[in-house]
Amino acid sequence: MKHALFLLLWCTIAAAQKPSLQIAIDSISHTDIQNGERKYKLHFHLHNPAKKPISFLLKPNNFSSIQYGSMSNSVHYKIYEENQALDLGDAFDRYDSNSKSKRVEIDASDPDKIEIAKKMLRENFTMTETQIDEYIRYGKIQDSTITYKKRDVLSEVLTLKPGETKSYSQVFFWDKELYFRYDENEFYIDPKKQHYLELVVLSMREPFKSQMTADDYKKLETMPDFVSGVFTSNRILIDFTP
Repeated sequence: MKHALFLLLWCTIAAAQKPSLQIAIDSISHTDIQNGERKYKLHFHLHNPAKKPISFLLKPNNFSSIQYGSMSNSVHYKIYEENQALDLGDAFDRYDSNSKSKRVEIDASDPDKIEIAKKMLRENFTMTETQIDEYIRYGKIQDSTITYKKRDVLSEVLTLKPGETKSYSQVFFWDKELYFRYDENEFYIDPKKQHYLELVVLSMREPFKSQMTADDYKKLETMPDFVSGVFTSNRILIDFTP
């Protein structure tokens, strides 16, 4: 609740000001793949409209639900049914609440699924490419020396020059299940209604203070061109028909 109120306050402030960082969705397309899932490909861009550089915390190639809030530097997504925002949790990366494992295993026939899994393993674990291939193939690794990588928040600072635009693409998957559960909330998507996707960038220093050394946080705190805030994109139709 505390994080929700904090984000609501930030959104109210951001709405009243001209955004110093612009994020916009350019297009979205989809195909239905062999294992029954739907694969989406999203194109979007970031733009600095100012006459000076801007820096902000963001991993533009990472994609996660807005429910992760300010503790994640991913590009966040929000789903709307008509004009109502839906609390779906991980709509595109769902987990079985009983087994805590992904509902849909990696489909080797789809190269994008394999690359997404490899990217996640490279970013989060100390693994060689051979170990990554072993995990993708067998779902486990024999080597017990693998550990989580220590997070370097300063490396997640992205800078745009005056007037600069950077374009990105994102691939994600939906298992075509209309039922969603997030915390104690349950929801069924109505396939007869229109649904929209919106992107959100949350750039904040304070939530990461506990994950940084005092010296690193001081560098982040004194960064002269750093912009804090909540930045939202346009909304675009997304197909949720089974």
